[in-house]
Amino acid sequence: MRNDQIEIKFYSKNDISYWMRVNVSSINQIEQPIIKDNSKTIAQTIEELDLNSLEENPPSDDLYLAIQKLVALSSGRDEAWRKIAVSDITKVLKGKKVSGADEFAKSAFFPKKQKPDSLDGNSVAFPELDPWPDRVDGCSLLDEISSLIKEFIVLSKGEADAIGLWILHAWTLDAYLVSPILRITSPTKSCGKSSLLSIIGELVPNPILTANLTPATLFRLVDKHEVTLLLDEVDVSFKRNENLISLVNSGYMKKTANVYRCEGDKHEVKSFQCWSAKVLCGIGRLPETTESRSIRIEIKKKKSNETTRKFSVYELDEFEGTKQKCLRFAMDNIDLLKSVSPKFPEGIGDRDRDNWRPLLGISEIAGKDWPQRAAQAYLGLSGVEVEDEEPKVQLLEDIKNIFNMKGEEELPTITLLNQLYSLPERPWMEWKHGKPITDRELSNLLRGFKIRSDQFRYNEKKVRGYRKKDFLDAWERYLSGTDGTDLKNKGLLNNLSGTKSKSVPHKKNDSFNKNKGVPLVPAGASLLGRNWDN
Repeated sequence: MRNDQIEIKFYSKNDISYWMRVNVSSINQIEQPIIKDNSKTIAQTIEELDLNSLEENPPSDDLYLAIQKLVALSSGRDEAWRKIAVSDITKVLKGKKVSGADEFAKSAFFPKKQKPDSLDGNSVAFPELDPWPDRVDGCSLLDEISSLIKEFIVLSKGEADAIGLWILHAWTLDAYLVSPILRITSPTKSCGKSSLLSIIGELVPNPILTANLTPATLFRLVDKHEVTLLLDEVDVSFKRNENLISLVNSGYMKKTANVYRCEGDKHEVKSFQCWSAKVLCGIGRLPETTESRSIRIEIKKKKSNETTRKFSVYELDEFEGTKQKCLRFAMDNIDLLKSVSPKFPEGIGDRDRDNWRPLLGISEIAGKDWPQRAAQAYLGLSGVEVEDEEPKVQLLEDIKNIFNMKGEEELPTITLLNQLYSLPERPWMEWKHGKPITDRELSNLLRGFKIRSDQFRYNEKKVRGYRKKDFLDAWERYLSGTDGTDLKNKGLLNNLSGTKSKSVPHKKNDSFNKNKGVPLVPAGASLLGRNWDN
């Protein structure tokens, strides 16, 4: 094309467009086709859409239909026609008290052109769900959820019950001041964590399932859409972004679930709500601030004789009815849940009391055997919550057992650490952020008992370690009078009878000792019978 030419778009009578190259000198001779060359005038368009008949603040469905028609009718129109149309239609919509009328009209006549590789994305939206038509029995609903989950994932009865209660808590979130995190973990990959996460996602309100979420996205998403967050691979994402940890933790308590950010050119300070139900899925141990706010579900790999259904995204119809029942249960019982005062098992600590209050409250509403089942689930998953010194008490117990098994009076620090790492179902291998406890951390834990390492010769080498005699006073004071022989013969049992308890970090909730097959019955379990883990 020559420099003295430009391209102009014209429209035929049937609105078919074509391009013509014309000389610049001829521009003034071209009659601009604004309204008269179009088959329909703006006034006719408004009349055809019947916009004037819309009620004030019309329903979203009516506006949706209107905008679809606007898009169709604006196809092929020149820019001048569309600009005038935007102005006129905006006036009509403002008269109907439509919020954001200007942007509404602009989006119809000037839709954003999106390239295939564009990063604009799509707006977050959730399908509408109709409630179950009849009133729902809470006990039957919980039975249904628990059984449905166990069809796909190998879980104990207590674990499945806890998940079912947590799902109903997500539907009734407005009734609580605290929302416990549901923590799903496993010792290795391929145990079914992601499948369980997907199943839960099919049963909770407004699910957002992702393994890649930034802090800025998180609080804006929660604030705008009241979502249930299902975060996968948190062991990776938390290491990459510590701010994500603090945001997740801040969403635990309703009164403090706010973050503040400067927005816009004027740097106006705005508050964002981050209160939501959250599921965290990943391998290893999370920071203690997060673990203490969580109900922990540890999935084990399926045995060869254990059979489950394979979860498929193509077979989700059966979840729809259950989800409708959850919605109906929430609608009928949320006001009652605000005032319910659940009964807590004996020995429950303050943090576990906060975590389990919503779940135990739901069990009270459900009735029948569910209050007992909820208490059993708590005892099986949390054990007895003990004071903050309990990790130290457990450490003393484990070290006492190690000394007696080794038959030594002195042990190098490295030997003691290796023995601690080898203990099954103990926190020492994943003490902090999934990493083993270090010699410095070991020293810090023991310092409160006036126990310090020292130098001595071991196997003809000068080493630093610990002497058995330095532990005797602490063992006598804090281990309920048990002796080394008893510990050696009994295996590595948790003797909780003489401690005021509050759970130890990571696997505080061992319900069964794998070495001896002896049930660990925490304080208060006798009130519920011995079969509380099954």
